[in-house]
Amino acid sequence: MQNKTGFTLLEVLIVVVIAVSVLMFAAPAYRRAQDRSMYLAAQGVLVEVASAVQALRADLAAQPTVEVSAGGQSQLKVFPAGGTPVQLTVAMQTDLGEEGNDPWANSLNRELNAMTHEERLRALFSRGYLQPLPFDNGNTYKGYEFFICPQNVTQGCCNQGIVACMLDNDAGATRVAQNTYRGAQIFENGLIGRIADED
Repeated sequence: MQNKTGFTLLEVLIVVVIAVSVLMFAAPAYRRAQDRSMYLAAQGVLVEVASAVQALRADLAAQPTVEVSAGGQSQLKVFPAGGTPVQLTVAMQTDLGEEGNDPWANSLNRELNAMTHEERLRALFSRGYLQPLPFDNGNTYKGYEFFICPQNVTQGCCNQGIVACMLDNDAGATRVAQNTYRGAQIFENGLIGRIADED
């Protein structure tokens, strides 16, 4: 009688088939979990953005109305000014300058209601309403872009009653569940809505 040592080819093939089958099911599930994790991390940043915008709006509303002329257009005490969503960028939170060194630094001594639209965007960071965002690739965080929504404007991911929103930068091309984690919106009452379908 001969002792059996090692594995037969059939046994090895069965193990390989089982391993491949498990990987086929596990890889998409892992990717979905990773997408969800990235979405939730970005959503946390979106909550901070919306809180900062609402705090700045409240401070602005408490000040007397002052009309500011900049570039030939009048801007009342609204934030953000204009009728299009404003994308948050790295530039808004950098190069704020020292007193007297930079035109932005001089705006820090003025009241919010006397600032131009661009100065108010910088004031989100320069006055501590919002800490610098953890951008990881250009102007995105975890693959999402962030927008401040003008009041009563419907455009892009902004609708009436939305303070801020985020959108997947690559339209879901790298996400397994692209429709599920396309973006999110924060309403004025603090509720969060998921953007799941194409606009």
